[in-house]
Amino acid sequence: MLVEFGLVASISVMATYFITLVLVPVVLVMLPTPKAKHTKHQDGKIINKALDMVDHLVQKRRMAIYITTTVITGICFWGMSFIDMNGYVVDDLPKKDPIYTDLHFFEKNFNGVLPFEISIDTKKENGLFENNAKALYKIKAMQRMLEEYPIFSKPLSIVEAIKFSYQAYNEGNPKFYKLPGVSDLKTLSEYSGSLKGQNNKLAKFIDSTKQTTRVSYQVADIGSKK
Repeated sequence: MLVEFGLVASISVMATYFITLVLVPVVLVMLPTPKAKHTKHQDGKIINKALDMVDHLVQKRRMAIYITTTVITGICFWGMSFIDMNGYVVDDLPKKDPIYTDLHFFEKNFNGVLPFEISIDTKKENGLFENNAKALYKIKAMQRMLEEYPIFSKPLSIVEAIKFSYQAYNEGNPKFYKLPGVSDLKTLSEYSGSLKGQNNKLAKFIDSTKQTTRVSYQVADIGSKK
C-alpha cells in the first residue's frame, strides 16, 4: 500500500506540474491587461532591494552559492543518517494506552503476542512421514534452535502434538514429553488411530496430503529491522 501511495503521489505531482505549465500561460493570455494600480506593488523598495541582492549574488558570488549549497546538502545527508527506519506495532499508540501496557505485560511474561508463522513444505505427498518421519525430526531441530532466542514463545506444531500424545500414551509421565524414536512413533500411531488418519486430532496441524505443516509462535514486538 505504501508503494502504491508513492506511485500515485509522484504521478499526481508530475501531472500537476505539466498542467500548470500549460494552463497558467493560457489563463494569462485570456485575462485582460492589468491596470497600473494592479502592478504598483512591484515597484516597492523592499522587493526591488531583495531582487537586486539576489541578482548581485547570482552574478558576482556564484562560487559562494555553490559552496553554501554543497555544505547545506552535506549537512542534510549527515542528518538523514540519524533517522531510525525502524517500526513497531504500537508506534501510533501513546505510552499510557492500555494496549501498550498489556502488550509489554505479555512480552515480559509470555514472550509476546504477535504471530510468527513458519510454513514447511516437504514438496511431496505424505512427505512428513516418509523416510522414517525425517521431516519431523528436522522440525524438532529447528524448534530447538529457536529456543535460543528469548523473543519467541513456546511453539505450537505437529511435533508438540506428538510429544503430548506420547506423554499421554505413557500415562502422563512428564519425562515422556518428547518426540519418540521411529519404532515408538509407529506404536503411537496405532494408539492414536494412525497419525496419518483424517479423523485424528493431529491432522489439524497438517494438510490433507501430509505434505505441508505449520509451526506457530508468538513473538515480541522487537521492531521491523530485527
